[in-house]
Amino acid sequence: MRTIEVAARTVDEAVAEALEKLQVQLDEVEVTVLDEGSKGFLGLLGSKMARVV
Repeated sequence: MRTIEVAARTVDEAVAEALEKLQVQLDEVEVTVLDEGSKGFLGLLGSKMARVV
């Protein structure tokens, strides 16, 4: 089983990027959300990327 960790602005973007890198469909993988991320103050300061495995 292959495992990768991907970070992106949103969980959906991180999942899509992981699927593309692995060249698989969503129904072929198990996704674990490590961090849902946050927009931070006014969407700028202190924002955190969403991370999935």
